[in-house]
Amino acid sequence: MPSELKEFQRQSEEVLYPVFLEDIAIVRVTESPFFATLSFEMMAMADDPTSVSFLNPIDAEKMENIIIGAMESKRQDIPAIESKKPRRRLEKIGKLKQI
Repeated sequence: MPSELKEFQRQSEEVLYPVFLEDIAIVRVTESPFFATLSFEMMAMADDPTSVSFLNPIDAEKMENIIIGAMESKRQDIPAIESKKPRRRLEKIGKLKQI
């Protein structure tokens, strides 16, 4: 196995752990002129997960809306996942929640 692949595998094993929607308190996108960072504040964890950096700002905003939409769907028992286009439905719910 190439050393680069071993290093990538070692790094990815360090930062991967499950995050439940119920545990997310805040989803935040911070933008710079070229990139955006998606970060989370958790309710039940001592340390917040590592932020996801160097994202396209448009993609980061979509991810934020989808995550907020999924959180709201779970809280209000809205069957967004059962729709034909769940990503778009979750994104729409997330946008409405932020207004």
